Amino acid sequence: MLKEFLGQTFISRDKSCPYLSGETSATQYYIGCVDDAAFAKLLERGWRRFGRLFFRPVCSACAECKSVRVDPDQFEWSKSFRRVLNKGERLRLKIARPSITDDRLKLYDEYHKERSTNRGWDAETTSSVEYYSAFVERSGNYEYEFSYYYLDRLVCVALVDMLPMGISAVYCYYDPDMRALSLGTYSILRQLLFAKDRRLKRFYLGYWARGNDSLSYKTRFKPYETLRGRPALDQSPVWE
Repeated sequence: MLKEFLGQTFISRDKSCPYLSGETSATQYYIGCVDDAAFAKLLERGWRRFGRLFFRPVCSACAECKSVRVDPDQFEWSKSFRRVLNKGERLRLKIARPSITDDRLKLYDEYHKERSTNRGWDAETTSSVEYYSAFVERSGNYEYEFSYYYLDRLVCVALVDMLPMGISAVYCYYDPDMRALSLGTYSILRQLLFAKDRRLKRFYLGYWARGNDSLSYKTRFKPYETLRGRPALDQSPVWE
């Protein structure tokens, strides 16, 4: 399957980098379905997924985007992480296949509105079609969502990929009015506990780029490894 995959990828034109000011970016894409075994090999080599879209950065002038992963068994539970977990003790977690609902669309837009105001993100709203394409449309059998409720109100949604070898965090959005609960961090901690309970050895956090404040939180989860370079599918990946 990977040999077929290689023949169907394409690379975007250079564009302004969404992570680092003054840099240009290019991305390698594949659109389609990938089974568990093939997707595990892609994750090991720095690929990510939204819907049926698989991608990785292949920028010619910059290599700052690093794939980050954590071993749930080796994760260091600091006092601050334990406090975050305790703060969320009244939250109820539901794990299911991704879905599209009015409360999810509303929460997604509220989250991005706050990020646009306070962090300078591009103003963004989503349609039901866009949300479905990014988060609900399935490309395999690994797509799940961790939904968190305070009483009966949806306050956080974390999209994840769950494979026999580990978990990949896809995306997370939450109620900005509940920021006192540190919901983004709380969700990652719950996913790490979930992975540890099931003896999964990998938790992929996605890309980190030095100098990007919005991605810096990923290096708080220690000890972490980063992927060296951009290994091809027929090369062994090196994490260090």
